[in-house]
Amino acid sequence: MGWIYAFGGGDANILMNGPFKEEETKKWDAAFKSLNEFNKNATLTPGNAGTLDMLARGEIAMGPVWVDMFYSWQASGQLPRR
Repeated sequence: MGWIYAFGGGDANILMNGPFKEEETKKWDAAFKSLNEFNKNATLTPGNAGTLDMLARGEIAMGPVWVDMFYSWQASGQLPRR
């Protein structure tokens, strides 16, 4: 939904807090098209452990994970220090 809030052409505050207006959804086509294009260059990872596994294997260069889990994996040697 963050993509729609940023690029959907509506008021993100109203989208998050209401009231919901069905006609607002008609503005989202361009946002979904640009998200589809963006996703061609992104890898969707399977959660924290999956992301850390992919980082450790060098399949991805960065990814969103809990920072405490990142440091604990580094400290245990499961994630190389680069």
